[in-house]
Amino acid sequence: MDDSDIICACEEITYGEIKSAVAGGATSLEKVQEMTHAGTVCGQCEDDLRSYVAQLLKK
Repeated sequence: MDDSDIICACEEITYGEIKSAVAGGATSLEKVQEMTHAGTVCGQCEDDLRSYVAQLLKK
């Protein structure tokens, strides 16, 4: 996954922004959503987003 890959098309949130949110203290999907607004419009990316957040939290 490249940092410039779009994860949430509705909000144009990239994987890099998701990584930054986790590095910045987000400890759950809900916290990442609060910080980035990813997955909060149509919800289509929420399953992928949940998986990426879980992987990043394990690091």
